[in-house]
Amino acid sequence: MLNEQEMTRLLDDYVDGRLDEEGRRQLLALLEESAEFRNRVAITSLVQRLLVSAKLPPVTGGRVMQALRAGGIIPEQAPDTRAPHKIKAVTPRSEAPGRPELIRKRESWNQAVAAPRQVPLWIPVTILLVCLVSAAGYWWYMQNGGKYGQGPDVPAGLDGGAEVPVLPSPGGDQGGGLRPPVAGTNLDNVLLPRGGETDQVAFVVAPPPAQDLPESAFVDDSPAPTGDGSTEPGFVPPDSGGGAGTAKTPKDGSVKEGQPGTQPRNQPQVPVMFIKLDIGDPRYWNATPGDLEGLLLELKARARLSYRMEVRPLDQIKTDPEKNPILFLSGHYHFAFTPAQRAMLRKFMMAGGMMVFDTGLGSKPFYDSARRELRIIFRDVPLQRLGSDHPVFRSYFDLPRVHYGAGVLAVTRNPDDQEPWIEGVTIHCRTVAMLSRWGMAIGWEKRARDGQPAYTSEEAIRLGINLFSYAHALRGWAKQPSVTGAITDPFAAGKGDRLFVGQVRYEGEWNPRPSALPILLKTFNQRTAVPVRLGIKELRLSDPKIFDSPALYLTGHEGVKFSNDEVAMLRKYLESGGFLFAEACCGRRGFDQAFRAAMNRVLPDQRMVPIPRKNDVFSVPSVIKKVSVTPLLANLLGTTVIAPKLEGIELNGHYVVIYSPYGMAGSWEMTQSPYALGYNDTESLRLGQNILMYSLTH
Repeated sequence: MLNEQEMTRLLDDYVDGRLDEEGRRQLLALLEESAEFRNRVAITSLVQRLLVSAKLPPVTGGRVMQALRAGGIIPEQAPDTRAPHKIKAVTPRSEAPGRPELIRKRESWNQAVAAPRQVPLWIPVTILLVCLVSAAGYWWYMQNGGKYGQGPDVPAGLDGGAEVPVLPSPGGDQGGGLRPPVAGTNLDNVLLPRGGETDQVAFVVAPPPAQDLPESAFVDDSPAPTGDGSTEPGFVPPDSGGGAGTAKTPKDGSVKEGQPGTQPRNQPQVPVMFIKLDIGDPRYWNATPGDLEGLLLELKARARLSYRMEVRPLDQIKTDPEKNPILFLSGHYHFAFTPAQRAMLRKFMMAGGMMVFDTGLGSKPFYDSARRELRIIFRDVPLQRLGSDHPVFRSYFDLPRVHYGAGVLAVTRNPDDQEPWIEGVTIHCRTVAMLSRWGMAIGWEKRARDGQPAYTSEEAIRLGINLFSYAHALRGWAKQPSVTGAITDPFAAGKGDRLFVGQVRYEGEWNPRPSALPILLKTFNQRTAVPVRLGIKELRLSDPKIFDSPALYLTGHEGVKFSNDEVAMLRKYLESGGFLFAEACCGRRGFDQAFRAAMNRVLPDQRMVPIPRKNDVFSVPSVIKKVSVTPLLANLLGTTVIAPKLEGIELNGHYVVIYSPYGMAGSWEMTQSPYALGYNDTESLRLGQNILMYSLTH
């Protein structure tokens, strides 16, 4: 067990985002073993939430606890005032799909339900005093010259990240509206076990998706395109006209005084943000030599952010995103990476970096090659077009629609399609690679013309600033230590009949949060005394095995489409007593619209309606009246705490579909995206447990 000084240091390091691997292990062990430390983290988490709602920077956990203990507000160790568990009888449906024979034969069985804990008197008193202590501490900190947020991830001139261009207000056009945190952490994302042993879960740091795959995994046996593509349909040659800012940056990244994007010799050198990839013959990667320099000049003028770019050969790229945060490749011709380069790029992107491909003037051979390379690098993740509600189109400028000129319309022949065409690979709610179908680079040089298959110069610049803003914010988020449950077999602990929840697979991003459902099932199994153990199977709706499952789980970011056979199978499943639990991951509108349209096909005579607060789903096994929401959703709603919102479709007196339009899975994993519209509280996990209980007992 750590001593007091070590515990304080550990908590401060976590809040400040400086926790190393050993520190994370110690933190998780203390959360599991020490009630006193859980109380300490809970108080600190509350302080962070109050400060965020007041738009103030975090106060470290050590300072909070020292102030409270010095004032005699809290004891050295919080007393255990937990109420005993109560037993409540619950009777399940007997004929729904997937009910094991043992349950079918029983008329009823007892469910151990954790009663609401009695709240010690010192807690509400602490809440009030913490507000005063935190405000006083912040005032003292600023009066003594403190300056929050000045670190390697916050550009010079930004106080507390206040000028980081991330997400504007809805409908805004000038940026600077909603700004989720770019760097640093708070403890709102820590799941705190509360109460008796059935609440406690052995949390570990979930391993990230595989980064170091063997080089053989990146060998592609399919025939590679022949030639450079210059004779293929859709090829667009480089523009031969000159333009401002066309000076080529030397490969070593140095710049001469007077070149675009440079600064006086005596000024400190600004950090590198973009790396332009040199892949050999300049015609394959440098048809627009002044592209990134032009974008960086606009970024400085419009957002007051100073960065520079460098040109590097691909083999000199580091897998650490701190060394080369955003990689950029633009071109007109076919190209191909080696297996070793693909392995390196995957590791770089999985570690928090981003890669942007830009088709020179919309040239199809380059576009085809970029799609091929991304599909080889990420065989396990779909490459798909990003919907207009993707955060990259709102991260600084609001760009759900763009104006396409004659050059683009001549290719698409679809004047109604006015959404930006960017495709991406999204992993764990972060888009790690983006591919623009239409040219942006020539717009950054301010040489775009209406007849070219490219964005106008103004729209290209806005998209470029949005790309930077999104990549910068998500890179900071990816670096934060996460506390998630790496659970491979929810059946492993305990006895009882085995059931499985079917996670619905479909064409697209069907599993954006791989650890979320295992965490939910693990905590449900441990929190309740239901005599079954729940596991997971990944199923398509066309698979007859869905009838062996009492519940299906469906989530995603973008659109979801079902075939006619899948629609018929899901309808039969629900009408037979099955249950569907769906949620829009990160609260994304694209999934919301597609899911509602799909359910109109599945049950055309039924409508999704709000579930009344008196329904069991809000009270069994946990009474849930309020949940906190993510900062972005709080900004839209005007409040940080709301009553939980669920919708459902009812058949024969019970809900066969329960749907959350706000994201829940990120909260189960304790790593909600800064762009998420969702719940941001441990109550989200309990709400998920309630939905599972409803699926088994109604």
